Amino acid sequence: MEGPLFFGAITAFERALNSIHKDPKYLIIRFGAVPFVDLTGLRILKGIIEELQARNIEVLLSDINYDIRREMYKSDFLDILGRHHLYRRFESALHKVEHDLSLQDKE
Repeated sequence: MEGPLFFGAITAFERALNSIHKDPKYLIIRFGAVPFVDLTGLRILKGIIEELQARNIEVLLSDINYDIRREMYKSDFLDILGRHHLYRRFESALHKVEHDLSLQDKE
């Protein structure tokens, strides 16, 4: 994602997700270029994540700045995602996905 996360930006993100024809097993959403999120944006993002989870897509968030992370903790946003899906760096989230996929390949 890039730029402030508010209603207009999140609906564009939702349209992009809906254009994917085959669901991935994992989706990492990078917040490195997102300076702030309003409460409406968080609420809509939460709904999108719930929809993705219903499609068995594991969602991870990375590169979240302090202010956005604080808003996530203050709201009920993490109730659906859990803190274990937040990563300070994209590389850490990617490593987690690669590790999980390698375990699945062994099964």
